[in-house]
Amino acid sequence: MKKLFIFLCAAILLFAACTGEPQKTAEPVQTETAEEIVALPEPSPAETGPVDPDDYVGVYANGNTDFVVLEEIEDSYVMSVVLYRLIGLDGGTVSASEDGVVYRSVDPEGNPMTVTFCRDGEQYALRVDESTWEYLAPGTVVSGFERVESLPAPTGEYGEQIDPDDLPHAPKGHYVFNPKVCSVFMEEVFGSDMCEAWYNLVDAVLKGEDTFACKDQYTYDWMMGQFPEHCLPILRELID
Repeated sequence: MKKLFIFLCAAILLFAACTGEPQKTAEPVQTETAEEIVALPEPSPAETGPVDPDDYVGVYANGNTDFVVLEEIEDSYVMSVVLYRLIGLDGGTVSASEDGVVYRSVDPEGNPMTVTFCRDGEQYALRVDESTWEYLAPGTVVSGFERVESLPAPTGEYGEQIDPDDLPHAPKGHYVFNPKVCSVFMEEVFGSDMCEAWYNLVDAVLKGEDTFACKDQYTYDWMMGQFPEHCLPILRELID
């Protein structure tokens, strides 16, 4: 009986294999492989910050008329600006910004004025940022500055160069106070006798003496009434 059952199962399987449709074999399908796209990181913006004032230290000239000088003295910066026949700025404070060197000073009327000295292509420019002075409004730009070795030599009325050594210079560092001064005008008006009496009075006061030489009472009265007040007012506090 068991053999008969096995035979029947085998016959059924054989019959199905002979009469059924053949199974389709799946063919490989070729597909395009997409290239992997890698996103590049966004370039970081350039770091910005104030300029280095050391890069601006030097002397700058706009032709032979306008000048800007920036110096470093004992770890601080000193700046001066001269715009020909217009303004001269000195003193003040120097700082740095992203644009350039910022200079804060005062105008000829004593009001605050702020300018920025900055690069302008291969040259430099001076820009007025803050000003109430009528001759230099905010936004005014003076351009054309170039770095030079030193300030150009001064020129005379007809453009000829002048030797700086030929210019009159006040003695530096040594000043002498002369208490005995009498103007040419006073000498012409009052005469040499009163001027001489005045000199004698000053010498006497400085030496602590209580008498001095004088030509006469008339000269004394006029000299005491005019000279101390106009020539050396502090002397009046020392005379009874």
